[in-house]
Amino acid sequence: LALWDRPLREKPKAPVFVFVGRLVWWKAVDLLLEAMDQVPDADLRIIGDGPERARLEAQAAAGRAASRIRFEGFRPQTEIADALAGATALVLPSMRECGGAVILEAFACRTTAIATRWGGPEDYVTPETGFLVEPSGRDAFIRGLSEAMRALAGDPARARTMGEAGRLRAESAFTWEAKARRMVEIFGEVLASPDWQS
Repeated sequence: LALWDRPLREKPKAPVFVFVGRLVWWKAVDLLLEAMDQVPDADLRIIGDGPERARLEAQAAAGRAASRIRFEGFRPQTEIADALAGATALVLPSMRECGGAVILEAFACRTTAIATRWGGPEDYVTPETGFLVEPSGRDAFIRGLSEAMRALAGDPARARTMGEAGRLRAESAFTWEAKARRMVEIFGEVLASPDWQS
């Protein structure tokens, strides 16, 4: 947790969304770019690299939000933490995300998250800590992303409250200490069960 701990700071007055991850097709950054066309007056920072980068850069350049999208490539962990801490929200639109630890990293930085309701993100994100968007079809998913982004862009206090709730969730459930406590509880439950004792 300490690696992602950043001093409390003011979030930007103009909304800033951040994507962090490999630029591969299943991360669905193309859908995020389409959603950005429907989110006025907000910036998007795309941190990461991969085989889809050139195609995504061309798509972004052709869209209505071209001047508000920056591709920043691979960045060191400290810079990623600073980017997350200074963002309105992390957006992780992956169609296949068994883990999604970047959500916990955002939470540790007191930043809320918007993610796909699938896999790891569904375990991490609660209604108090962020938004989960149903992957129910291309147009509906893009609309869901843009609605969540506009909701946070238009309500900075809500974004801050969700970010603080995310930090508490990361501390209480996902640190190594919290995981160890939960494992001890599970072992205790198993040892106390009638099936184990028979």
